[in-house]
Amino acid sequence: MNSKPKTTKQWLDNQRDHNTLSQYAQFAVQLRDWQLLFARSLPANLAAECDLLNIRDGKIIVRTRSASAGTQLRALAPRLIKTFCETGTSVHSLSVDIDPTNRSQGRDPTSPEMSRQQRLLRLAEESSEPLKTQLLKLAEQIANSTKLTPDE
Repeated sequence: MNSKPKTTKQWLDNQRDHNTLSQYAQFAVQLRDWQLLFARSLPANLAAECDLLNIRDGKIIVRTRSASAGTQLRALAPRLIKTFCETGTSVHSLSVDIDPTNRSQGRDPTSPEMSRQQRLLRLAEESSEPLKTQLLKLAEQIANSTKLTPDE
């Protein structure tokens, strides 16, 4: 058995592997679309506390950082299920996993600078020009002000 890893060219040359990679790529796009739909279906404060992990076997699988966010999600479950069904995604239930140590996507919920930046980015997504450009600039300024330089 060959123990060397395959090169990208070898993966793409093998039709079976190419189909597998295509399926993963399609799933990644689908998951991103689900995550965007999920985030847009929630109030901004709740969306900041929750991450859609997957949709599998008709179940929306979500991780949240607090029990209160989990309770709010469960209350919104019928509306979320309806929203996903309207897009053609067959779902019938919501599964909520509470993980207060979750720091996904590099966010630190205890950091006021990061939370301000995240709020500005969310507002920018929902805004039109010229406000959108100004909000993105402010978010970038906050990001740059929180970075430590090697001299510090």
